[in-house]
Amino acid sequence: MTSNVEGDGKEPINEQAVANPNGAMRADKNQLYSKITELEMEASEHSLVIGAIQSLDPSRRCYRMIGGMLVERTKLGYENLTVRGRKVQLREFLWVLQVQQNNRLCACAFLFYFLLLEFS
Repeated sequence: MTSNVEGDGKEPINEQAVANPNGAMRADKNQLYSKITELEMEASEHSLVIGAIQSLDPSRRCYRMIGGMLVERTKLGYENLTVRGRKVQLREFLWVLQVQQNNRLCACAFLFYFLLLEFS
């Protein structure tokens, strides 16, 4: 199915030309959404850890799983600060990804509006 506005000298727009960029945008949006969801879950896990170790003695030994191996770290007080810092970094990165997602949604809306104008 093609469409052409009479007398404007433009080439007709076919369905394939519309579907290709739309499919790519949809795939990017889905990939970004799944990454945001994954990072939100990781940030909530950080919150659980912070809540669990907050009331413990900061001078206790601390162990951490690194690459599938349990490693003794310094003291719990230091690790509490590390986990809090990583949670802040995750939240900042999530904010950046959410801004990108909103920009892509606006681009999709603009594309849809443009196509409505072309086909009407």
